[in-house]
Amino acid sequence: MKKFFVIFLSLLLVLTGCTSTPKPTTEAQTENEKFGQNSAEESSKPAENSSEASKPEESSQESSQESSQAVEAGMFDGAYLLEFVFGIADGAQTLEYEYKEEEGPMIYMEISGTAMTMYGPEGQKLENAIDLATQIVKIDGEEHSLTLSDDMLIMVSNVDGYIYDFTKLDDAKAAELKKIFEEKVAAANSQPEESSSTPSTESSTTTTQVGTDEIPQVSDYYGTRATDAEIEVENFYTYQTDYSLIYLGVLKSHLTMAQEIYFFVFGFDADNNLIDQVYGYQPVVSPEHEAVISASWYNETIPDHVVYAAYYTDPYNTDCTDDLDVQVSFLGDQVTVEVTNTGTTVADTVMSSILFFNEQGEFMAYDYSYYGFDGIHPGESALSILYTWDQQYDNLTIYTYGYTDGDTTPAIDPASVLNVKAEYDFDVMSWMYKAVVVENTSSTPYQVYMALVLRDENGVAIGYEYDYTEILGPGETTLITTSTVPVDGGPAVAKREMKLTVVEQTYYQPVIGGIAASVAPADNNKVSVTLTNNGTVVAKYPEAYVVFFDAAGQVIDIEKSYVYETDGGLKPGETVTKEVWGPSSGYDHTEVYVSSYGDK
Repeated sequence: MKKFFVIFLSLLLVLTGCTSTPKPTTEAQTENEKFGQNSAEESSKPAENSSEASKPEESSQESSQESSQAVEAGMFDGAYLLEFVFGIADGAQTLEYEYKEEEGPMIYMEISGTAMTMYGPEGQKLENAIDLATQIVKIDGEEHSLTLSDDMLIMVSNVDGYIYDFTKLDDAKAAELKKIFEEKVAAANSQPEESSSTPSTESSTTTTQVGTDEIPQVSDYYGTRATDAEIEVENFYTYQTDYSLIYLGVLKSHLTMAQEIYFFVFGFDADNNLIDQVYGYQPVVSPEHEAVISASWYNETIPDHVVYAAYYTDPYNTDCTDDLDVQVSFLGDQVTVEVTNTGTTVADTVMSSILFFNEQGEFMAYDYSYYGFDGIHPGESALSILYTWDQQYDNLTIYTYGYTDGDTTPAIDPASVLNVKAEYDFDVMSWMYKAVVVENTSSTPYQVYMALVLRDENGVAIGYEYDYTEILGPGETTLITTSTVPVDGGPAVAKREMKLTVVEQTYYQPVIGGIAASVAPADNNKVSVTLTNNGTVVAKYPEAYVVFFDAAGQVIDIEKSYVYETDGGLKPGETVTKEVWGPSSGYDHTEVYVSSYGDK
């Protein structure tokens, strides 16, 4: 199962990263560093707080408690969605995957009698048989024990101890997901099977430049074709993923003025017939600046050879790369980048491209990240964390670049529109949490972001994570929480910093003020959370946050759960109750907060 899951997780990272439509970017500074490679988690982002995420050991405990359940035909029947995966590292359990509604489902499973069918995000399909007498299923030849607990099916690997928590679905949701996954299976079966699921630079593509007269013509929209003297292609790399080939060009502009640059890659068959062409672009690149431009090849026919060419035209934006101060820290598999805008205009888009190399200087992998929730305003900074995909890299190069439309509007001061009613720091196992209760004291709805930054004694960022509430209307109060894990063997955390950012929200309407929430003790160390929508519009994906306190008023834990039945929302007049886990150590009292939004 671990192999099956790792393949899906790698695909998920690719889908949520490299396959997104590139935002406009420009290029600038390069940082080279060497670092030691430790074991890497495959998740590109530390998990957010959740009822199971903060207490992974309870899944294992409950699995053993329920192992004596009666064996009966059909006991596991139903449709299930993968919610959490816990791995084992140095004897401790760590959250490696958490389902998030906005990212879509990764594994869907159906069980009927002794038959089990599993579907993956790219149309993978596995059929297995369950031994009801032993409650064992083999996946990829690896035995897993099955356990039922309320509406959860828990699958534990008998080889490496990995724990997979599946939520049982109602008929409507099951039918909806099954249709989605069957369409993926059909699409996958219509395409040739690829050889590897792990990002790799190995490919049947060769990079062969042919005569310039054989480069196809492109539309005049993309501007003038550059000569080698005008735009130099310093390096060209091919990066293979399960989803596509990614062609990367490291370009340097020798033009006399800033220009928008397009980078085309043309793929040919062995007879030199054009198969397809792909391109990427940077909205503005200044003279003597560099740009990493990626172009993704989705055509199922892999080229025998490719050629590339650069084009330039007048830009719509201004390069602000030279206004960006970049600080990079390397901790094991984690690369933390903090960018500060030292200029006088808003850096509307800021991006880093990171290239990994082995000891021989050979290209190994590629990643990228954007910064800021509303651009980076003058004097402000933004962070991002990149990961090294669990491969042995010797060194890397980071290119950071940004552009501006000249806006000098200052950022909204969170203190001018928010009242911070409470701020909490607490730890659960190795996870370090930050939570804040905020009230909107203004007359304008805002999207509110809360970032957690871990810093060492020198003020260097060594950890980062964030969460947000989609909309907080005038007079409404909610809780925002997030967590991250310090890197093993890294410097001690000297400061747990919180940064709030507010952005005016015009797309949705506020609904939190119309939702009544209550919490009450329940069986098996759980609490029941009840939400009632007293408003006039559907509350979309309402999420309850339960804060558990000890007798001294200190926060022990915060758990969250979506509280709705169907269609992703709580209808006007509807009441729904869900259960969430309480701390295993007990608690004295609770508070409950809600996050939701309404369509306009």
